[in-house]
Amino acid sequence: MSRILGLDLGDPGGAVVLTPNGQFGAVLHWQRLGNMNLARLRRVVEHVIETFDVEVVATERPFIGGHARVTASQHKKASVVETICEERGVRYVAYAPASVKKAITGNGRASKEQMMRAVRSLLRFEAPDEHVADACSIAAVAMSRECGP
Repeated sequence: MSRILGLDLGDPGGAVVLTPNGQFGAVLHWQRLGNMNLARLRRVVEHVIETFDVEVVATERPFIGGHARVTASQHKKASVVETICEERGVRYVAYAPASVKKAITGNGRASKEQMMRAVRSLLRFEAPDEHVADACSIAAVAMSRECGP
């Protein structure tokens, strides 16, 4: 099994590392790290990949149909992350938000509250906020789909 870095690329966003034994090895809240511009995102992601020997990085695909500025920002962040993975030979995967929600809650249109409850119940992890819960969900889906039994 692999170490997975799950990233919520929203604002403020968050990141978690899911270890092969199903434990969360790191939890990052972007808001606690200060201004998360693209250069800082690059440094943080590179540091986490190196520190935890991450083998797969997983994100949600940027949501199409949302606010144009937010969508553009998420596309830029996803491009930075994908580039880092390509440079380091780390596998990069991105899932549709509805597929992550469906995998975790059974409902592709689940609310943030439903996602947080599912993370608490299924993953036995008390996420401090919805962004970290999203990152946990993304990492769990990647562990299931990319590193199957």
